Order: sequence, then C-alpha cells, then structure tokens
Amino acid sequence: MANSNSWVVTVFKCPSAIFNETIIGFYRFIDMLKEVRSFHFLIRDRVDENVVVSFRVMINKKAEKSLKEKIAAKLKARLPIENFAIDPSGDSELGKYVAWPAERIMSDRGQAKFNHFVDLLRDMSVRVIRMIENGYFDSTERIELAHVFSWMLGCTEYGMLRTSGMEVGYYDRLEDKYSSYLREVFPKSNDQKENRN
Repeated sequence: MANSNSWVVTVFKCPSAIFNETIIGFYRFIDMLKEVRSFHFLIRDRVDENVVVSFRVMINKKAEKSLKEKIAAKLKARLPIENFAIDPSGDSELGKYVAWPAERIMSDRGQAKFNHFVDLLRDMSVRVIRMIENGYFDSTERIELAHVFSWMLGCTEYGMLRTSGMEVGYYDRLEDKYSSYLREVFPKSNDQKENRN
C-alpha cells in the first residue's frame, strides 16, 4: 500500500429501518469501481433513530477527486446531504466518527502490520455483508458472533464498577492481564451519586 495511495473516509448516518439495504447498496457500489484498491466499513454508533457508518476506501491519489464525486452523487440520491460527509474534519458533527487516522496507525505499527490490519478489516466487511444478505444479522446473531470472536482472539470485554464510575475494557487471556488499550472510564452521573447516598 504505497505512498501513491490515498484513503478517502465517508461517514454517513441512515435510519436503522433501512440500514441493511443502504449498507449493501453502498458496499456493492464501491466494490464495482475499478479504481478502488481496498475498502472496509465500521458501524460506529447509533444516534436517535440513525445508525452511523464509517466507510474507508483506498484509491490511487490521481483518482481521489473522481471517487469523491461518485460517492457524493450516490449518497445524495439516498440520504439528505447533512447526513453524510466525505473526509470530514475532526471538529465536525460526523468527523468524530472517523475511527482512526491511517497515518497514525502506520507510524505506530509500521507498514507491514498496517497492511495486515486493513486486510483483516476488508475481509471482515465481506463477512458482514454476506451475513446481512443471508438473513443472519439480527441482534442475537450479531452479539453471539462478537462474543465468540472475542474468545477466538483470547480477549474478554469487561465492565467494572469503581468509585469514580464504570470502567470498560478488555481482559487478555493469553497474557493474563487487564489491558489499558481501549480502556474507557465513564464517570458517575450526579443522579447515580445521589442514589448511592
């Protein structure tokens, strides 16, 4: 994945009622573009009745402008313009859903590990699309697979109530430790503090 390549990140939100058909349609649209070299997506959040998706596409830098125009035209036909952004800035409403900056991952891990990482994300995106198309994507099925896959990787998500609030993170079975990587602490709300007193 040489320096002649560029990553284009599209973040969009769509009603959960049409999520399956929207993600399949957009995925198949990107998959048909000859200039695309790699791509994957992540379901990032839910905001009210909308599901937020971050969709990352690797392309030759020379074709970047053309790709952005095609993506914009495709999404405009389906979603309100305020519901999507292409390469959103970090301080924009949709920019916070860009999962990770490619440059930082490459710098931290090196090109070889970065390539392996995005290859895995691409393969997992293929699996998710097949699950949806095969009708195997309801809540129980998705949660069951997320749970089993964490076992395959030797990791367990945990939640721990502390005096400062709720800590959520991962326990690494292979190294027998609670990992600080991706750990989050959610402070207690005032309501929780009052109920405890």
